[in-house]
Amino acid sequence: MCVKLATNKVQMILIFILLIMISFVILKQSPIHPWVTNDVHTDSSVFMTVAYQMQHGLIPYRDTFDHKGPVIYFINYLGNMISFYKGVWYIEWISLVIALFFIFKTSQLYLNTIVSALLLFPIGELIYKYISGGNLTEEYALPFISIAVFIFQSYFIKKIISRFRLYICGMSMGAVFLLRPNMIAVWVVFCIAVIIQLVIKKQYMNLRKYICWFMIGFLTLLLPVGLWLLINNAFDDFMYQNFMFNFKYCGSAISGKAIAFWYFLKQPMILFTSVISIFCVVIKYNLINLSNFIAIVVSLIFMSVSGNYSGADSYALVIVPVLSLTISASIAIILEKNTTVSIFILLAMIIFLSYNSKSWKSMIEDTYYGYKTIGENRHNKDILDICDFIRANSSENDRISVYGNNNIVYLLSERLPASKYSYQWPISIYDENIMKEYTVQLLENRPKFIIVCNGDGQLDDFIEINNYHLAYRSSNGISVYGMKQ
Repeated sequence: MCVKLATNKVQMILIFILLIMISFVILKQSPIHPWVTNDVHTDSSVFMTVAYQMQHGLIPYRDTFDHKGPVIYFINYLGNMISFYKGVWYIEWISLVIALFFIFKTSQLYLNTIVSALLLFPIGELIYKYISGGNLTEEYALPFISIAVFIFQSYFIKKIISRFRLYICGMSMGAVFLLRPNMIAVWVVFCIAVIIQLVIKKQYMNLRKYICWFMIGFLTLLLPVGLWLLINNAFDDFMYQNFMFNFKYCGSAISGKAIAFWYFLKQPMILFTSVISIFCVVIKYNLINLSNFIAIVVSLIFMSVSGNYSGADSYALVIVPVLSLTISASIAIILEKNTTVSIFILLAMIIFLSYNSKSWKSMIEDTYYGYKTIGENRHNKDILDICDFIRANSSENDRISVYGNNNIVYLLSERLPASKYSYQWPISIYDENIMKEYTVQLLENRPKFIIVCNGDGQLDDFIEINNYHLAYRSSNGISVYGMKQ
């Protein structure tokens, strides 16, 4: 008995080391990796800018504009507390380790430890493909979704449930809801599956208990965040930006959503796993396999709701725990059936998963290259020159405004935006009042510099009328206008 416990302990230590290493390699592509100095991507720079404003006493939604949930700003705020600009990477690392751990634990419900550990490599490659530079809402949703999938599958497979697990499951949904509401497909599908199962078995007392503890967990985050927004007079702005504006943002035609659905579905791993999921339902029809298949479909629908797919591969991160679950369940079914057809399918799966793990070679090579070039500055030189000019010709109390969508200028120059609209594109396409409010706020706050990244001419009259002159122009055409003395 003692020998078995010691062996299990050693196994878990080795698994954690593996998880830490896989996560480190995956996140090497992040522009804020400790070995790298580079420009953060567009969305990430917006989240960091809001967090930077929070550090100076400003409140999201009331004093800033962005249409994501508040959790992403608190995460970046905490990251800035660790280390400005780069600190959030360590939160990404912890987040990914947790996600992979619960993906592994879910696989263990179906398979042995070795096979579950081996599956981490194709799953890790898939995350690497979809993480798109990191510090995104989907990335931080991943651990919560992975935890929920594990809790649901533990209930379905092992009949393991407790108040604590129900509470954590509900709280995880609350966290994801406050990141972006259209990422809760897993809870929608599996909660309905649990309700159906309990109703069929006429376990109404358990149903009430499960709903009660789940809702307590769900409200654990929603209530304090909602109260904080109310106290700071930001609740109405939150409701508009996070819900009403997003309805406009997602208002593409049905055809656009269908194209987005097909774009995600035809991704090799998603398409392959969807087919395997149908195989599971046909070979072994039950509520568990059916709900797993439906979870894939509903996740794809939720991912496609905006109709946006170009440059939106990160949306697919939320489906990864369900894909891993389906692969594990299908392997278990194949091994259980032990027929010629099932063995053939298992071999096909091994070949496919091995093929889709081939990028691990380039991932490791990239990590080694990163180690060899530690400290190398890879920031865009034009952006660096602009930020150096701003810092040299303004004080920390001066405000600036970037016209377009290039929030990294605020971060690298360490200057606050002069308007709640730190960026105006593409949000002004969906709300024509944004440009009006933006120019009014520029008049009120009189930024020291206006950095024009979007050459559509909409600010030309404002710049001329309000006595701004061209102070600097980068080689890539970004113009910096300063107030005339």
